[in-house]
Amino acid sequence: MHALTFAENYVFIVGALILLAGCGWSVVATFQGRVRDVVLLAPLAGILVLTLATLGFYVIFQLPLWSAATAGLCTTLAATLGSLALHPPGGTVRSCLWPLGLTLAVSAVAVYLVTATSLRFGEPAFLYAEGTDHLGYAHVADWLTHHRASDSPINYPRGPYESWPALVFQSDPRFGSFAFLGLVSLATGESGMFAYDLAVALILVATVLAVAAVFARSRLTMFGLTAGLLTCHWFDYGQMGFFGKVLGYPSAFLVAGLFLVAATGPIRPWMMTGLAVLMAGTAVMHSGLATALFVGLIGGSFLAVRALLARREALRPAGRELMEGAAALALLVGIAVLSSGTLARPLVTTYPDWHVGWRYILPRLADLENQVIPVAGISPGALAAAAWVELGLWLGLGVMAVRQRAVAAIALLAGPLLLLVVLYLLDAKMVAFQLIGTFYPLSLCGMAVLFDGVRQPAPPGRSWTATMGRPALLTLGAAVITLGLHGPRLAGACSRFGGDSTPAEIRFSKSQMNQLAAVIGQATVDVDLGLRADNASQLALALLVEFGRRGLALQWQPDAWRLIVSYRGWPPPQYPRAGAFRLITVKESPKPSETIVFRTEQYLLLQPRP
Repeated sequence: MHALTFAENYVFIVGALILLAGCGWSVVATFQGRVRDVVLLAPLAGILVLTLATLGFYVIFQLPLWSAATAGLCTTLAATLGSLALHPPGGTVRSCLWPLGLTLAVSAVAVYLVTATSLRFGEPAFLYAEGTDHLGYAHVADWLTHHRASDSPINYPRGPYESWPALVFQSDPRFGSFAFLGLVSLATGESGMFAYDLAVALILVATVLAVAAVFARSRLTMFGLTAGLLTCHWFDYGQMGFFGKVLGYPSAFLVAGLFLVAATGPIRPWMMTGLAVLMAGTAVMHSGLATALFVGLIGGSFLAVRALLARREALRPAGRELMEGAAALALLVGIAVLSSGTLARPLVTTYPDWHVGWRYILPRLADLENQVIPVAGISPGALAAAAWVELGLWLGLGVMAVRQRAVAAIALLAGPLLLLVVLYLLDAKMVAFQLIGTFYPLSLCGMAVLFDGVRQPAPPGRSWTATMGRPALLTLGAAVITLGLHGPRLAGACSRFGGDSTPAEIRFSKSQMNQLAAVIGQATVDVDLGLRADNASQLALALLVEFGRRGLALQWQPDAWRLIVSYRGWPPPQYPRAGAFRLITVKESPKPSETIVFRTEQYLLLQPRP
C-alpha cells in the first residue's frame, strides 16, 4: 500500500464530507432534538441537494456542468447560512468529537477497502470487476462534464462513443447518479473512470453514517449499526458498478427514517420541506418508483401499526396525527414518482432475467453471498441454512417488537418481511433479485431501534448488562449472530474486489492508460479483442470510454464492435485500410509478423515488423 496515496484519498474524502455537510445542513437542521447526531446526516443530504441544485442549473439554465456545480454549491451553502439563523447547531464542541471521530474512522476503512486498486498502484486507478455498469456511469459523467444539456449526443454507427449517452438521454432516470460522478470527476480533475472508486468510497461513508445516525438513539447502537452497515451488500454494489443503487437505496432509507422521526410528533413545515427536497434528490439517483416503494413501505407500515396500537381514549388526536402523516407520506411518494419524469415521459421498467430460483435468491437477499459471484466460500446448503437462521431471527425480533409495542421497529422488521412474502407468493423473482442490499440493512435498523427502545440506561456504578433486561439482551444476541453470519461474504468480497484474489487484468492504472494513449498518438489502431477473452467486455469498454473521450482513432474489429454496441445491432464498420497498430489482450498471442510496442496489465499494442 502506498501511504501517500492513502493520505491523499483520505484527505479528499474527509474534506468532501465537510463541504457536503455544509451543503446539506439546511435540510436536516430542523431535525435537531429528534435525531441524536443530526450532523452525521448532513453529508448524504449534501450529496442529494447539491446534485439536485446542480442539475437544476445544468438543465434549466443550460450552464456547463462546472458552472452549474459552482452555482449549486453557492446556492446550497447560502441556504445553510440562512438556516443557521432559524436552526443554529446545538450542543457543545465536546459533543461533536464523537461524530467527528466516527467519521474519521469510517473514512479510513472506506479508503482502505474501496480504493485498494489506487493504493496498490500509488496513483489514480480503477477496478473494473464483475460487471460493466461502472463505465456506463463514467461514460455519461464524462459527457456531462464536457457538454451542455442542449448538446444532445447523436445516435449513429460511425460514432460509437456517443451511442451510450444517446440512449441514456432518451430513457434513463438516473441522471442524479451520473451528475454526482461528474461532480467528483470535476473535483478530482480525473475522468469518470478514474474518479469512480473515490466517488464510491465517499458515498459509502456518507450513506453508512447517515442511515446509522437516523435510526440509532444511543452511541452504543450507533457504533453497532455503523459496523453492521459496513458488512452489507452496499460495498459489493459499489465495486461491481451498481452506482445508482449505492446512492439510491441508502438515501431512500434516510428519507424513510426521517419521516418516522417527523411522524412521531407534529410534522412542522420546515421538516416537510426538508423531506420533500431529500425525496426529490433521492428519486433522481436511481429509480423514483423504487424510492417511492421503500419510503411508502416503511412509512405506511409505521402509520398502520401506530393506528392499530392506538389506545381507545386517544383515538381522536391520534387519528388527526395519522391523517397528517398519511398526507405527508402520500406527498413524498408523489414527489418520488414525479421527480423521475415517469408520468411526463413514460418509461417501461424491465428487469433482466438471470434464470435463478428462490434457493439462489434468498441467501443473497439476506446479503450472505454476493449477487453474481460466490465469494463467501460457503456451500449452497450452508448458505440456505444461514439464510433461514437469519430470517428466523428477523421474525423473532419482529414478534418481540409487537409485544413491546415498538412501532418503528415493527415497521422496519415486519414491513420488509411482508414485502418478501408478497414477492414470493407472486413469484416475482427478478424484482426480488433487484432488492439485494435492502432487506438486511433494514433489519439492522430495526434491531437498533428495538434495542434502544427496550434498553434501560445503567445507573452510575452498575454494569450496563445488569440493567438491560431480557428483551435487550436477546436483541443484542440476535444482532451479534446476524453480523457474524455476514463475515464470510465481507471477507471474500474484500479479497475479490481489490485484494489478493483480484485478477490483474481488471486493475486499470491511469499512468498505463496515459502511456498507451501517448504511444498511439494520432495513428489509427485496430481494436481486435476476442469475444472469448477473460473480461472481454470490460476491456473493450474501457478503451471506448477512456480513449473515445480523447478522440483517439480506434478502428473496431468485428468481435470488439459487438462487445461495445451489441445492444444497437449495428453491423461492424468497414475501414479503408488497416490501422498503424493492432491492440489485443495480454492473454492473446501476437502474429509472427508483429512486434510488441507497448504492454499494460490488460493490452498488447502491436505493430507490423518492418
